[in-house]
Amino acid sequence: MRLFNKISTYIFISSVLGLSACNKDFLDTTSYSQVQESNFWKNGADATAGVNAVYDALQGEDSFGLYNMTDIISPIAAPCDNPGGMAEFCIPGTNATSGFAAMRWRGLYRGVYRANLCLEKIPGINMDEVSKKRLLAEAKFLRAFNYFYLINFFGDVPLITKTLGLEEATTPTVERTPVADVRAQIYKDLDEAYADLPVSYTKSDLGRATKYAARTLKGKVQLYEGNFAAAAATFKEVIDSKNYKLYDHYFNLFDYKYENNSEVIFDIQFNNVVGTGEGNRFEKYLGNRESSSNGWTNIQPTVYLVDNYEMKDGLPAAQSPLFNAAKPYDNRDPRMDFTIIRPGASYRNILFKDIRYDFKTNNIRTGYLVRKAVTDENVGLAYDTPTNLILMRYGDVLLMYAEAQNEVVGADQTVYDAVNAVRQRPSVAMPPILQGKTQAEMRAIIRHERMIEMALEGHYYFDIKRWRIAETAQWAVYRPKDDNFLDRVAAQPNRVFLNQYYLLPIPQGERDKNPKLVQNPGYN
Repeated sequence: MRLFNKISTYIFISSVLGLSACNKDFLDTTSYSQVQESNFWKNGADATAGVNAVYDALQGEDSFGLYNMTDIISPIAAPCDNPGGMAEFCIPGTNATSGFAAMRWRGLYRGVYRANLCLEKIPGINMDEVSKKRLLAEAKFLRAFNYFYLINFFGDVPLITKTLGLEEATTPTVERTPVADVRAQIYKDLDEAYADLPVSYTKSDLGRATKYAARTLKGKVQLYEGNFAAAAATFKEVIDSKNYKLYDHYFNLFDYKYENNSEVIFDIQFNNVVGTGEGNRFEKYLGNRESSSNGWTNIQPTVYLVDNYEMKDGLPAAQSPLFNAAKPYDNRDPRMDFTIIRPGASYRNILFKDIRYDFKTNNIRTGYLVRKAVTDENVGLAYDTPTNLILMRYGDVLLMYAEAQNEVVGADQTVYDAVNAVRQRPSVAMPPILQGKTQAEMRAIIRHERMIEMALEGHYYFDIKRWRIAETAQWAVYRPKDDNFLDRVAAQPNRVFLNQYYLLPIPQGERDKNPKLVQNPGYN
């Protein structure tokens, strides 16, 4: 059962109530109904529905619904068409009218507003106190979650911890809050949430935030801040809790038939009943759902990603005796074929070379297609896919722990253990990293492992930004011309990463409404 869609009527009503109150234009002010607030927030069911509406906000394509597609703004994936406004980013001339920036701002603040509304209304409801504490903890977790991504996209952002009254809404004066202050609120919310969240849920509530989801997010915030000692300690709490373990089969980890498995810490739940209209659009954007005709897909792996998959002996292709130039995809890290569709492979029983495409529109521009989180089933799933979107998982925790611990003490045994556990899950079985690595060598290994293990899950864009290597990364997109594909030189604008792109522009529409929102450097 999916908690979001189980009570979709309540979700709709509670989200409407949030939007009908007087609030700031740069939050979400669209009203979808005449439902009156006086008819709501009366009992425990209303409180649950209100919090469900905060989760529901995560599903939107302007918040996390397309989260895994942010890898388009990194060297490992390239856009085809312009999903969510992402293709315009990293192309010279990106400015404050960026649709990508506007969508992120709008969607994330929608989640913040709904969380704030719950935190104001639920305390006054006469209901079971244990449930009340848990629902308030969930709202705090979700507010922190949205603010974490706001500061990583935009830097300083307005810190709003209450719903705004009429005077505040009609006189826009809210200024950007320093990142350090927003981060302090995130930590406060997460610590308070941790105290009142359960370790796990019964089946009917799967997908809600748990105690160790709060800890995982806290560790991630600490890691991104550069507080490596604190991050390592927090991730160790998650590891030592033994509540999670690596799922044996890497490919099935992302298959809806195996969802809510042992590795998932927090994900966005979608309805698993096809035809309800309550699924996601993964198959449209990721899944080549028209592979029998135009090969429609909006994100495609790049040659840079493919070339970075090691051979099965753990060596780069250029150094391995296993590499055969006539069969360049043989004997590679199994995660390559679990993640991408490449020449010589098949998809839905169609050989790659036979997947027809129109080179002028939505086609196989880079020479590769996405396989991770894509199902081979039912063409009709394009706009209604049941696959959950995993946002935090145990494999990520192990690699983040290894990164933080390596920065604190160097490559101790726990760092090797964490990295090798990821490399040696049964379905991957790559050779272990051998002892004797310097801190710098291990840093490079961990960064490479993150690129491969987390590929096309939406993390690499944030990784290259926090490592401050984005402007020097290799942005190669295309495969060389071969017998199956045309020359791709003119198919995609050249991408660059300017220093200003470390932060998105504050959307110009928001600045027009509120002159106090000072623009990030480098944007007009």
